[in-house]
Amino acid sequence: MATNIEVISGPCAGTARTLQTGETVTIGRSPEATVPLVEDKFLSSIHFSIQSWADRCLLYDLNSRNGVQLNGSRVGMSLLRTGDRVSAGSSEIKIEFLPDWVYPLPPAPFLDHMRPAGPRLFAIVDTAVDKQALYLLYSPQAKVEILYQGDAATQLADQAPYLVQFWDQSLALEDLLRYGWGKSLTIFFFSDGSFEDVRDHLRKFLTAKLSDGREVWFRFYDPRVLRDYLPTCAPSEVANFFGAAEKWMMEDKDPTVLLEFSHVGGQIETKKVVAKEDQPAIAAATTEPA
Repeated sequence: MATNIEVISGPCAGTARTLQTGETVTIGRSPEATVPLVEDKFLSSIHFSIQSWADRCLLYDLNSRNGVQLNGSRVGMSLLRTGDRVSAGSSEIKIEFLPDWVYPLPPAPFLDHMRPAGPRLFAIVDTAVDKQALYLLYSPQAKVEILYQGDAATQLADQAPYLVQFWDQSLALEDLLRYGWGKSLTIFFFSDGSFEDVRDHLRKFLTAKLSDGREVWFRFYDPRVLRDYLPTCAPSEVANFFGAAEKWMMEDKDPTVLLEFSHVGGQIETKKVVAKEDQPAIAAATTEPA
């Protein structure tokens, strides 16, 4: 994937660089930056970086003093799209993917299934799987908070589960699906509860007691754990775990399939959303005793 970056406004307008697959450039006012914009006095020495990968292009704010904006919204990390505008200091940079590359969209049935929920859509993202995902989440389009509390929240901040609430038609949802689907990174659910009530409810399940009395972390937010755990629960356990959640959604072992679990009359109802174009979006539901 080749990515062209061009400064289109500011004191260094006209500066351009093409990134090849696997290349990372830094942008700042320091002559040591890969793309030095030394005349822009409002930039940090090394302000931000752009990475061009085979299937994505990533923007990172490198702890700059004045921050980085993507299309008018401040970001810490974000996936880039062709035509995006990155603003930092007094410079604006245009991003263009060269025409031989196609932007990989997430499976449309997954987005179509989740987006109508608007702010009722939540996710839990496991940064122990991918620490970079945390930076992707901090966006005006989503509310984010660590699920751990106390010392654990401080000591394990870069490997903890984070609760996310999306806004209607959020691009953060599309980015998270495209970035993390198939990596056992995220589970999703619908809820009418407030962010604070949902957070407090989920914190009850972060630990479990073993038969010998020891308390251990319970990684229920791992799709590999939750999709095996829910069908084994007794009716009382299901009702307790679901709480204010209406549906839980996660990737199947086959990442072209989204699993959806609902609680219906003491039973777990399972549906499948299929991403393959030659199959129906919603497969027949199956019901298992809880």
